[in-house]
Amino acid sequence: MSYTSNTGVSIPAKRNRPPRSDSDSDSVDARPFVTLRHDDAIGLQTPPPSSPVEPFPTTPLHQTTSSLPSCTPPVTSSRPQLRVIYLQSIKERYPSLDVTNLSDFDILTLAGTRYDGTVDDIYEWLAHHFHTAARYIGSAERVLATSKDALDTQADITGLKPKCGDPNVKLCAIEGSTYLMRLWPGSLEGREWCLDFIDAGTSEPVNSPFKFKLWVVPDAVGFSSGPWQPAEAHRVYSLENRFGIKTRDIGKGAEKFVLIDGQTYVLWRPGQHQNIQFTVPSRPLPVVINNHTKIVSFQ
Repeated sequence: MSYTSNTGVSIPAKRNRPPRSDSDSDSVDARPFVTLRHDDAIGLQTPPPSSPVEPFPTTPLHQTTSSLPSCTPPVTSSRPQLRVIYLQSIKERYPSLDVTNLSDFDILTLAGTRYDGTVDDIYEWLAHHFHTAARYIGSAERVLATSKDALDTQADITGLKPKCGDPNVKLCAIEGSTYLMRLWPGSLEGREWCLDFIDAGTSEPVNSPFKFKLWVVPDAVGFSSGPWQPAEAHRVYSLENRFGIKTRDIGKGAEKFVLIDGQTYVLWRPGQHQNIQFTVPSRPLPVVINNHTKIVSFQ
């Protein structure tokens, strides 16, 4: 199944599935997943709600510790172009491929489709698709122009792992383990953040390094800690689980959990381990002002 953008470029859509347990037997593509929002809404679906109903553990919340700092990281005023995001993905998926000579059509095609073959096979395959698209749309110039318009679009992205030294990344040690929780901002429009786990010795991300469950919970007075969730606890699954990938099949270090601005969460650990409670920072949305708009406030 695919979606067509306003520019006329068809982009394959990801599959939406409920969370899978490791007892499921069929295999799926284990590539890293991100969700994209951008001005032309080019055909990548956001995942469904993360959780089937599951009772919250009986451990009282007053036994948890508040660990992640309540802070407001800087809000980036400019969003990356889809071209930048797609090229990064292509470099990771096709390390032997020289991306410097790829056309915009090639970038768009490789970003939306997985092709297994030699480098020469990939170039031949891309050429075949380019000529097919040119015949369908009417000319090679229109194919390239349409592809350029699509890739020039600015992306509002959630799920892309941060680079080393990213100033917006927040780290928190997990007591009784050699791992850290890492929190970094995702889509500002979607009010999303991402959480994963880091090996303190190697600084590399790892998938579910110990037994735990992540819960979004009401705040201390019994209300939802943000405007986005109901006033009750429910479990949060990884983004990959929400796309139907079993935890054991997630690519090495690719697992991440999508959190929401202002929400309170509990990392619940069975046994004698102390739970960890934290609240995700809230970011101010950028204010758009023009000559036709006056901003007022009620006092």
